[in-house]
Amino acid sequence: AGVFLLGLLCTTATAGYWFDLVTRDAKKAEQFYTALFGWKSSYQGEDYWLLTRDGQPIGGIARLNAGEKHDPLWVMTIGVDDVNAAVRAAESSGGKIHKQPDRAPGLGLYAELFDPQGAPFILREGSLLEGLQRKENAWHWAELWTDAPDAAARFYSGVTGSKAGVAAGNYPVLYKESEIWGGYIEMPYQGVKPLWMPYVKVKSIRTTLQQAVSLGGKVLQEPSPDVYNGLVALLMDPSGAAFLIKGAEK
Repeated sequence: AGVFLLGLLCTTATAGYWFDLVTRDAKKAEQFYTALFGWKSSYQGEDYWLLTRDGQPIGGIARLNAGEKHDPLWVMTIGVDDVNAAVRAAESSGGKIHKQPDRAPGLGLYAELFDPQGAPFILREGSLLEGLQRKENAWHWAELWTDAPDAAARFYSGVTGSKAGVAAGNYPVLYKESEIWGGYIEMPYQGVKPLWMPYVKVKSIRTTLQQAVSLGGKVLQEPSPDVYNGLVALLMDPSGAAFLIKGAEK
């Protein structure tokens, strides 16, 4: 298994967003997210916990080995019609293959890659758009933080068959068949490596922030009126991985 998706062989394909947390303190992270969002977890072997919401698989937590030098982070999986073709497109556009296309039971063909700016991601067989329901306490959005937004947009457009556009407020997005599935912005913080950041939809952003802190998380960026009308906050889980929450109310 690869460095940033150790337990992929144990999961099954699912629709919509899928993120895997890669961290050295998997148990602490598992306790945090199940308590904060009501997710369920089940150990799958090979240092991997499957995460579900209302019985639907949504992601997982993979424990890094002691010798693996990798910052804790969430890694996004992107569904494509043809994994081999997408991998060729990625490599020809400056991406790096971390794990060559391989088949897994219940999942189909998948590959692990880095984009030209260094953000890790997974490609798997499946629809990019099906199942983007964005329910409460589930993945709401995916946003690429990158050092080269325009170059990244061209890269992912070519790999996924998407197009780059602009949503409300001049927010740059990626869309396919008129469905917007991700955004991309210039890296907002110094010293952070490019990555896909997950958003979780919550009912109350203030309540969720209080709960996260009580569970050992940290608030890295409080809600600000200048950012999504004060309905977004950046947090870090107890294992050191960052994520965002999007509230329906203040």
